[in-house]
Amino acid sequence: MKDISQALQTYFRVRGAGSELDIARLWQHWPSIVGPNLSDIAKPLGRRKGQLLIGVSDSLAMQELRFYADEILDRIAQYLGHQPFDKVALELIKGRACLDGVQIENSWIVPEPQVPSPLGEIGPYLPEGSAIRSCYEAYVQAMEERTRNLEGSK
Repeated sequence: MKDISQALQTYFRVRGAGSELDIARLWQHWPSIVGPNLSDIAKPLGRRKGQLLIGVSDSLAMQELRFYADEILDRIAQYLGHQPFDKVALELIKGRACLDGVQIENSWIVPEPQVPSPLGEIGPYLPEGSAIRSCYEAYVQAMEERTRNLEGSK
């Protein structure tokens, strides 16, 4: 009797989504596929038109990984039993999320703005009738009202 994961894999392969599952497995097991030394400097970013996108932190690592591109493709083919990529493209990570681990940030949680202290002392030093002074005064008023509302709800 098949377990649920085998049944789902069979179902998706029949439906033509098997390669997508293979790619997902590849990201999940990236460190064990390419090895600990390469996985420290080579992070999977995705795929584009048959290319495996690998992220690196700097140009020195990029140069070094150019010599390992064929080895990485060989390891992937050995792991999956087929080769889903034509070649390796190396890019600088530049803060992008890599696919070899779960990277969840609570981006949906907006932090409450902190009321600066002291508040309102700069106003008299700004030019009378200027846009910056009007904006600052509106900001001070909004922060004072917010503070009153927060204190009233406690």
